[in-house]
Amino acid sequence: MINLVNRANGELLLELSQTEFNILQDQLVRESEEDYDYYVQDASLQLLADSGMPGPVIEVLSQHMHGRGLDLGWEYAQPGSGDTYTGTIVDDEAQALGGIRVDVVSKQTTNILAWTFSNVDGTFSVTAEGDPDDLLLQMSGRGDLILREFDMTQDGEQGQFEIQTLTGTLRDEALQPVAGISVQLEEWSAAESGHSDSWKNLGGRRTWGDSDENGRFSIPVNLPEDRGVVSVELELIDVNGRTRVNFGLALLPESSFEMGDLTVPELPEEGDVPVLAEPPVVGSVSMYPGVSENPLS
Repeated sequence: MINLVNRANGELLLELSQTEFNILQDQLVRESEEDYDYYVQDASLQLLADSGMPGPVIEVLSQHMHGRGLDLGWEYAQPGSGDTYTGTIVDDEAQALGGIRVDVVSKQTTNILAWTFSNVDGTFSVTAEGDPDDLLLQMSGRGDLILREFDMTQDGEQGQFEIQTLTGTLRDEALQPVAGISVQLEEWSAAESGHSDSWKNLGGRRTWGDSDENGRFSIPVNLPEDRGVVSVELELIDVNGRTRVNFGLALLPESSFEMGDLTVPELPEEGDVPVLAEPPVVGSVSMYPGVSENPLS
């Protein structure tokens, strides 16, 4: 049996039989053998339905999918053999982080031996074989960005892990909170890295977080705090899959990862898309509307 997890928050959506999971694997795309995620949209659900996926499965996925789609993680419902490692993942405000992928990795071979996703309350439990001294816990954002790696101290409870997060509050033009917006990190670069694509040094770039009923969002990140100014490019996608705004931000991680209040503008008229003339200065946010048909997953 296979569990399907909502990567936005770690919620367990449903349990698939092997036959049902085979349909999912046959019809949807994995980017690599170590990719344990699927991105589904309306067209994906129709494809699954046409391929024999039972109606109750389609119904559950539809209930949790807004227009921009649904990011699914999958894991085995029953743990394998070996020792079980547990812990809790929180952000730098001590709030639970669900939907974070937790891999058990061999130090010698770098192979992923087992994986799971953190639950809504931030807890996780993963079982793997091997000497704990040869194992790492590797945590990834809601995309392919490696967040942190930890040595295994022993089998059993590993304690609490704090993940760096880029935070802020989304408001409309009337200053009311805006919920359900996906704030997606497209790319980042560090001023003192010496590499134009410095995100590659940390294993990836994509990660994101959704705004809650108070407009608050928390994006799991891994940004260097010792290389000066870090520039990030972010995209805000609403529940209908429309890009509401793109913006660049230059920040100083050693000082703060809090972006404060950000305004989510109404969609512009077609063709009315200003261009960002130059990178934003430290501490400022420059925004310009845009349109995207392919949200990041």
